[in-house]
Amino acid sequence: MAVPTLSIQYETTTGVFIELGTLTSKTNINQPFDRNNDSFLAGTATFTFKDTTGAYNPDNASSTYGQYMVPGKTVKIRATYGGTTYDLFYGWSQSFTYRPAQGDDVAAMTVTVLDYLGILAQINMTNCLYYATDGYSTGYRIYGIWLTSVYWGGPTPAQLVYNGGSYVQADPGTTRTCLQAMQTIDNTENGALFFSKDGTFTWYSRDQIYRRSSIAPVSFTDQGAGITYQDVSYKYDTDFISNYVTVNAPGLIASTVYDPTSIGKYFKRDINRTEVLMNNVSDQINLALMLVYGRTNPILRIYNFKLNADGSDATRTAAALALNFYNPIRVTRHDPAGVAITKDLLAVGFTWDITPTKFDVTVTTAEPDLYGFVLDGTYPLAGGILGTNQLTY
Repeated sequence: MAVPTLSIQYETTTGVFIELGTLTSKTNINQPFDRNNDSFLAGTATFTFKDTTGAYNPDNASSTYGQYMVPGKTVKIRATYGGTTYDLFYGWSQSFTYRPAQGDDVAAMTVTVLDYLGILAQINMTNCLYYATDGYSTGYRIYGIWLTSVYWGGPTPAQLVYNGGSYVQADPGTTRTCLQAMQTIDNTENGALFFSKDGTFTWYSRDQIYRRSSIAPVSFTDQGAGITYQDVSYKYDTDFISNYVTVNAPGLIASTVYDPTSIGKYFKRDINRTEVLMNNVSDQINLALMLVYGRTNPILRIYNFKLNADGSDATRTAAALALNFYNPIRVTRHDPAGVAITKDLLAVGFTWDITPTKFDVTVTTAEPDLYGFVLDGTYPLAGGILGTNQLTY
């Protein structure tokens, strides 16, 4: 089949969009993940399109669309393949670079787009205006901060916010960005805060993250039956060992959990999580346990892998376009002796490189934290609660 059809819908007036995908020569999308802090970072997209008639020249008062080449316009990047349209990125225009025609080169415009996390990082707040008193769940506080961002002029995307399993103190009333305020609550829960490819502001509680481990993964392999990938990066190191963890919310006595066996083998490797807001020591202890559990020894990690989604393999192309944040995936690599190495992972970041003839994506992966319900387990290592539908502490 042919290369997927790129669509870039650019807002002119409210609810009215023009199509720029057919004019675009190069598109890059970067949706990164910070492994050291287990958090999603602001996503960006840039695309360059030809302006053969001057219709998009912002310096030309008589141009048809130049007046709309301004920050704050909604941009939707999608791809259609095999009759199905897939979302790749949703954001708001931030900057523009216009290159006038020179010799045989036609004029071109490069647009930079920022996703919702980036927008939240630009909105300052002092007080959370909703669900701000002591005793609300982490999910309610995340939603309250979102409502506060709307009050201060932020956009209003669709939301998917789960309740959360921890309870928080009153909002501190300090000056910070809305994103920083949300990240403090996300750290408290050990959840996942991200902006989905279809434009949905999403926050998963730790219980929701754990439940995703039961979803059948999409399987990728370097040979044999299955969806093939083009390249993979492995790492085996001690970068993500955490064997001495301290959690300390304001006004509470610090809670520390450590593993002496791991410290004896790999030296002391600290995590100090102070940007948290739980209102009880029990949650501090459980969070420290969660950050130590499963992280006391080095593991062979798949850092990322690359998929060619240019239509040369229909199954691979459709699978690459359909991947979204926190989708379970299984990646298999065979060593020279033919022994298969298989890892069950989560997709947490995407970097797209798109031209009229190329559709490549590098998928960033992360190991799932499976500190959850263990049948006949001993508290506190069995994090779920028997007799309830809660699979983590």
